[in-house]
Amino acid sequence: FCDELTELEPLSEDAIITGFRNVTLCPNPEDTCDFARAARLASTPFHEILSSKGIAADPEGLLQEEDLDGKAAEAHHTVHHQALIIKKLSPIIEDSREATHSSGFSRSSSSAPSTSSIKGFQLLEKLELTNDGAENAIQSPWCSQYRLQLLKSLLELSAFAEFSVEDRPMPVLEIGKEIELGPEDYVIKQEHLTCDDYRLFWVAPRSSAELTMIKASSQPIPWDFYINLKLKERLNEDYDQLCSCCQYQDGHVVWYQYINCSTLQNLLQHSEFVTHEIIVLIIYNLLTIVEKLHRAEIVHGDLSPRSLILRNRIHDPYDYVNKDDHAVRIMDFSYSVDLRVQLDAFAYSGFRTAQILEGQKILANCSSPYHVDLLGIADLAHLLLFKEHLHVFWDGLLWKLSQSTSELKDSELWNKFFVRILNASDKSTVSVLGELAAEMGGAFDATFHSHLNRALWKLGKTISPEALLTQQDKQPGGSQSPA
Repeated sequence: FCDELTELEPLSEDAIITGFRNVTLCPNPEDTCDFARAARLASTPFHEILSSKGIAADPEGLLQEEDLDGKAAEAHHTVHHQALIIKKLSPIIEDSREATHSSGFSRSSSSAPSTSSIKGFQLLEKLELTNDGAENAIQSPWCSQYRLQLLKSLLELSAFAEFSVEDRPMPVLEIGKEIELGPEDYVIKQEHLTCDDYRLFWVAPRSSAELTMIKASSQPIPWDFYINLKLKERLNEDYDQLCSCCQYQDGHVVWYQYINCSTLQNLLQHSEFVTHEIIVLIIYNLLTIVEKLHRAEIVHGDLSPRSLILRNRIHDPYDYVNKDDHAVRIMDFSYSVDLRVQLDAFAYSGFRTAQILEGQKILANCSSPYHVDLLGIADLAHLLLFKEHLHVFWDGLLWKLSQSTSELKDSELWNKFFVRILNASDKSTVSVLGELAAEMGGAFDATFHSHLNRALWKLGKTISPEALLTQQDKQPGGSQSPA
């Protein structure tokens, strides 16, 4: 009879104390390997013992494993790899050996490493690492289990006034129904967006006609609320975005303090009203916002039209003159990563921006997660200017647009913008974003503002929340698909 315990050295009580081992001719309950076999047979008598044939034979591949606990503890430092060498001991006696050391007993010569140590690692793989999902859960910064563990270890959310807990399932969210959020009841007016595990709704307080937006997630992890807390904590007065969260047994709802807002996705549906000045205003806002995120060591990862709110500078241009940083805010942080406390070595393909730009060779040129947000801004600018996603090529020296900027208004500004943002190399993204924002802000003279305010006045009538609700009511299904 042979199994994966055959070549492992058993360790009996005699061996622990004296180093002497008897040779037995039948199963011995004091033999740790025999004990392991008997325990498994008693609990699962018809379980087929795993064969070691499927285990890779490459010792170097077997011995390389990421020190995942070290990653989580060292936060945003570079991940280091170390060899995990398993001693040639049966799986139930590792604690016994450590206890022996702590009791002052000397190590038996039988516990020294030998040529069969690879077998020990193979057995550990079978017993503990058979669930690939569990390993990926630790490695992926987007895994719900990993995020939940992170939140539990970092802060007590219930201590914040903006966070409330309801010990009941999340209410059914339907058009026309009410939902209680904090001190107010909101009426659900329209479903704006449906994604895999969350939805966006237009809502209005029962006592008011002013519309705002909420995000309802089926995940019990309030990641958006956590990111907003960290941004406020790390940026202090330089971050004015407020949100509240209500946690339920099977999900949560986040709502922002935005009144009469719409999204960049709505704006793109009315591109005939989008002028050069409006595009410059939006990209300027994006540059300043993402610079703040990166200063706080947050990567957004999904700078797309559906995640960006158009604020009061768009809807009330003459009431917000000279407040050019009040045009856009980020609403959705589902793909965001906190590099101060999360892993900093992972596949960037998990970011939604990378998924949108899949196939673009420039993605392989990203030397840090922060560069993904630079590509996200470039993609949004490309969408606004050319009505299509970003396409670039390598000319031997620089990454350049496939589209020509020569026909654009202020083409020199846009040419410099794309060259700088696509070729950031190893420069700090905070400095790149700051420099680009300063260049964009340099265009905001009196003539620019005059043209901008006229364009916003025309646009505001078309993309006001009331007008959007009317348009969506006329469309089959009402809600939009992800963009």
